[in-house]
Amino acid sequence: MAGSQSAVVADTAQLAWRRPGTWLAGGRGAILLWAVVVVGAALRLAVWQQARSLYLDEANLLRNYAERSYADLFRPLDYAQYAPPFFSVLMKATTGLFGYGERAVRLVPLGASVAGLGVFAYLAGRRLRPPAAVLATAFVAFGSIFIEFSATAKQYSTDLLVVLLLVALADRQLRRPSLSTRTTLAWGVGGALALGLAMPAVFALAGVGGAFGWQFGWCRRQQSGRAVWGRLAALALAWSSAFGAYFLLVLQADAQGGQLQQYHGPYFLAFPPHSAAEWALLGEQFRGLIDRAFGKTTLALGLAVVGFSAGVAGGVRRDPARVALLLAPVGAALGASALHYYSLLARLMLFSMPLVVLLIFSGLQFGGRWLRGAALALTVVVLGNQQRLGALFGKPFLTDYADVRAGLRHVGAHQRPGEMLVAGHNVAPVVYHYLRLAPLRPALGRVWLEPYRWVGSDSTLLRQNIQLLTGRGHRRLWLITNEPDTWLHQWAAAHGTVGQELDFYRGYAFLFESK
Repeated sequence: MAGSQSAVVADTAQLAWRRPGTWLAGGRGAILLWAVVVVGAALRLAVWQQARSLYLDEANLLRNYAERSYADLFRPLDYAQYAPPFFSVLMKATTGLFGYGERAVRLVPLGASVAGLGVFAYLAGRRLRPPAAVLATAFVAFGSIFIEFSATAKQYSTDLLVVLLLVALADRQLRRPSLSTRTTLAWGVGGALALGLAMPAVFALAGVGGAFGWQFGWCRRQQSGRAVWGRLAALALAWSSAFGAYFLLVLQADAQGGQLQQYHGPYFLAFPPHSAAEWALLGEQFRGLIDRAFGKTTLALGLAVVGFSAGVAGGVRRDPARVALLLAPVGAALGASALHYYSLLARLMLFSMPLVVLLIFSGLQFGGRWLRGAALALTVVVLGNQQRLGALFGKPFLTDYADVRAGLRHVGAHQRPGEMLVAGHNVAPVVYHYLRLAPLRPALGRVWLEPYRWVGSDSTLLRQNIQLLTGRGHRRLWLITNEPDTWLHQWAAAHGTVGQELDFYRGYAFLFESK
């Protein structure tokens, strides 16, 4: 009898934790929430329509799809690229139907980003009070990093969608009284398939497993018996077996390769720290998990820390299972990073940012009326600094990557017979794409292309190529780089004459005539 009473008390506490989400049944709050989703979707479409130039990683990934069969997508990719095999299948099918233009190759990420925004709005509406739900959704709808990867031919928006879907489906499952055999089978198969579509699904499944274990196993242990623990063990076995096979077939070569360790070294979690420098790096890494999604200002950081701490503490008291759904994926990714198996680069952690935003706003909505009002008012100021609504009105959406296409069009318009285009090593894959897969108009003339390999420094290799070509009698070379500094221009001016220059966003092109 005491056990039944404690179960009723636990369920009542969980109902109180979910009660703020009942406003989704109707009212102005729901209308405003979904209006934010519509504007966020329109913003993504506007940025996609801008069709900005491809960059290095996009070009290298797309080259795999042009050169490989569908079966070959289920082994490690070439050109220093990684993508989940089911995502690669979708991308190859899309490029086969629509070609390799900028809009066509970004259709899958665009659809995933819009769908992910809708799933996030659903979760926010269920877990937060109306003002907090609307503001949280606005951060994901209008935030720069979410917009950027909605129009980038990489898997990051798909990662976000799959993780949010797993969290949303698990949230629904936790409202049911038990975990049936049929449901266990569906979760086992669905989780295994999710791993092939988004690698961070393994982190989300850690949260799902923990939430299910707490809710259906521990909290209801007097009612569940061995059957539920057997089903939970079956889920763990199915998911771990699927991930093990996935790791051996696709991930192992890259995860243990020297390039990953070298390039991503500064982005592996510095834990445990052994020096003052590592402590400082650890602090910067934790801050980086928040600032790209919530803001880089001191006000944003303060609100995020307060909200996150209050959200975790309050959630653990009210509903540990649902906090595990949000917190465990982040913790699992950090653990993998500490072991040097997962990088904390912002794009790779994109999947975790909506989960952190939900935890932050779940904490900001606690406290008295005046405290909540002040916190949400300050959040509006932070949101104002984060939003990128200008793209709706034609303002170019700028990223960290150069507009290489503008430079190539300039070269194509001015290149004369006998003149050779030489690209910086990190530009060469983009040149290949616009030369072979999606030719530009006017067309490029003669181009120097060498097999791609990752190098730490572009400048030395580029100078060597220039000297090689001039030694072979090529006196007039078009040079293009995606580095905003002018080292190449200065070097060329010291070794010859420079003309027909073009400065484009984060790069430049010019004609070099050697002495």
